[in-house]
Amino acid sequence: MCAVSDSQVTCDLKKGKYVYLICRDPENHKKKVWVREKEVLEQIETALQPLMISDDEIDSVIAYIKKTSKSEQSDYLDNQRIYRKELSDIDTQIDRLTDLLINNHISNDAYQRKHSELQLMHSDLAIRLDRQQVTAKDTETALITLVKFMNNIDIVIKSSKNDEKRELLKTLFSNFLLNGRNVQYTWVSSMFERCNGRLNHKWLGYQDSNLG
Repeated sequence: MCAVSDSQVTCDLKKGKYVYLICRDPENHKKKVWVREKEVLEQIETALQPLMISDDEIDSVIAYIKKTSKSEQSDYLDNQRIYRKELSDIDTQIDRLTDLLINNHISNDAYQRKHSELQLMHSDLAIRLDRQQVTAKDTETALITLVKFMNNIDIVIKSSKNDEKRELLKTLFSNFLLNGRNVQYTWVSSMFERCNGRLNHKWLGYQDSNLG
């Protein structure tokens, strides 16, 4: 989008090979500015630089993810066992409560109040258990896919077709604007904004102390 006119940036092909993006001049809104696509892509690559993981680092990062995943998988399984045990206990309480009602040991009002309380607890635990079904293995796979993508961001930017580039930009950025010759953007996730060149250093720092 053009930051000046708030309209879609258009393209123009010069000499059959040079792509120019056309937007409005920030200094004179009536004038058009032709910006080489190469200039814009260079700015995007600079913005993405903090997310990139080099060929030398990627194996170490993936090894750390896999090592961490094993520990997290154990935590997932422990949580699942706990939630299943608690659900079973609530089912037992509901059965006993029903027996008390059938045998006229409690009033219907008391039964309804306690039953509603137990059902609420049951629903809450069921939701927690369902969340645990997204296992650490799923997270591991997603992270490794992300890391491999981060290793090839510059290649994706340079080789992708225009439609694919737009999809990539929408995935990573929100409010992606061209203000004259300058790209303006907001990361779609604050996670990317916090990277600031430290993402792979953080992972590699952890793996130095954990992988031995």
